Formats: sequence, structure tokens, C-alpha cells
Amino acid sequence: MLKLAWFFVYIFKYLLGGILLGALLGVIFPPAGGILFLLCILGGFSAAWEEAGNRAGSSSASDVDAEIEGFEEALRKARRNLM
Repeated sequence: MLKLAWFFVYIFKYLLGGILLGALLGVIFPPAGGILFLLCILGGFSAAWEEAGNRAGSSSASDVDAEIEGFEEALRKARRNLM
């Protein structure tokens, strides 16, 4: 569910970029403008979905807490070994 929420956040960023780039390429290359426009929009959707997955995967507070606890445990072991 979190991935879907971030997808909607990033879709505006990447879709807007895809639309602008597609429109620019459509003006520069008129015969293939429609296909280039659609490819840029699809690329925007793909980038937004991937970015949302990365964002949703890295924002879990429990994962961060577990990583901090593991680091603290390793630090305590290193201190014990030095003494």
C-alpha cells in the first residue's frame, strides 16, 4: 500500500518530465512524434513505479531500528574485545 502511495507522489514528477520530453521530441521529429511521446510517458510510469518501490522499501522504521540495534551490539562486542 505504501508503494502505491509513493507511486502517486512520483508519478507527477516523472510523468510531467515524460510529457515535456515527448512533446519536445514530437516537435523535433514530427513523423515519429506520437510514438516517441507514448514511449516517454511509459518511461515516466516505469521510473515512478521503480522509485516508489525504492522509497517504500527504505522507509520502514522497524528495519532502521533493527539495523541500529545490530550496530550497537557489534560496537559493544568490539569494546569487550579491546578490554
